[in-house]
Parts: sequence; C-alpha cells; structure tokens
Amino acid sequence: MNVKHIFIFLFAIAVTSAVKNYDGYKVYKVEIKTNDELNVLKQVQSRNIGEFWEDQFDVSHVVKIMVAPARQVQFLEVLKSADVEVTEVIRDLQGTTESLFSLNWNQYHSLDEIYTWMDELAAAYPDIVSIYSIGRSFEDREIKGVILNYKPFENRTLIGMIEGTLHAREWISAATVTWIIKEFLTSTDPQVRALAENFEWHIFPVVNPDGYVYTFNH
Repeated sequence: MNVKHIFIFLFAIAVTSAVKNYDGYKVYKVEIKTNDELNVLKQVQSRNIGEFWEDQFDVSHVVKIMVAPARQVQFLEVLKSADVEVTEVIRDLQGTTESLFSLNWNQYHSLDEIYTWMDELAAAYPDIVSIYSIGRSFEDREIKGVILNYKPFENRTLIGMIEGTLHAREWISAATVTWIIKEFLTSTDPQVRALAENFEWHIFPVVNPDGYVYTFNH
C-alpha cells in the first residue's frame, strides 16, 4: 500500500462507519507458542469459528480473534481441547465501541476534553497507547498526541504520522483525527486492523492548540 493509498484509506475511515451491530461479540487474544497451536488456530480460521484481526500469523505471534456470540462456546472448546491458552480482552465489542470514554462525534470538543480523552485511552490500552508531547506552544500549551503501537517489542521501520488542526478554525480536522484513533483501536474491518497494527502511529489531533482554544472562546 503506497502513501497515496494510505491517505485515501484514512479519509475513507473518517467519513464512513460500519453498520453492523456487534452486541455480544467478544475479542480473544492468543500467544502462539508452538506449531501445534498454530495449526489449531488455522483450523479455527478455516472453519470460520472466529474472525482474525491479523492477516498473517505464525509461531511467537500474538493474535486477536473476534468471535460472534453463537460461536463462543465452540471456539473455547476447540482451544481448550488442544490446551491452547486464550485470554478474553474485550467482553462486549459493541459496548466498547459505543462508549469510548468521554468523547463522542456528535459535537466538537474543547482542547481539554480531547487531551483528557487521550489520557483515558492510555490508561485503558496501556500496551498499545502512550502519550507523547512534541513541545509547548507560544502560549505555553502542551502539544499532545498519542503513539499507537500494537507490537512494541518489534523494531519498527514503518512509522505513520497524522496531524490535525494546523489552522485554528478547522475543528473538523481534530474530529477527523480523533475518529481515526478510535477506529484504529476498535474497528473490526480487516483492512483497518492491518493498517493500524503494521505501523507505529504518531497522532496529534491539535498541533495548533493556541489557535484552537482562541476559536472556542471568540
């Protein structure tokens, strides 16, 4: 996927949303330790018992698998019978997606609200999300963002950078960038998952905090 296609795809993420309902869907995590475990997971995939969020996986990889309510008993029985350790990481995918903490996309949010939301993400996803600051503005406001890294123990050569709100009144820019963060954390679309997990993302919703705050007050 080249740079042009990446930005087109990011735009598509920002302006569309999935209509499917995921009530009761769970997400499980498995660390593949042996070839036998790998073969069991490939059987799960081929039998459509669960939807894998990784396009490719092998021994020593960690995979996340989304499982529909009707398939959860079967999924756990298959893994248990093969002595494959599994961890539930999302109990209710629909609820997680709908209530992603303090932010929503029905209104524009202040700088403090956006920064608080990012802190909440870092607390909720400590293995994936970390807070990062690139300095302070002229009026001494922090220029704050997040780093999303699904594979923190791997040496990364691919780093993605997204910046929003370079111009003060472009409120839609901050909303777009925060929406992309949400999708990278919660989307079940395999293409979104691949994009989210194969890059280390450095994302800054508001790189002009002084101007953004000014437009909220004037």
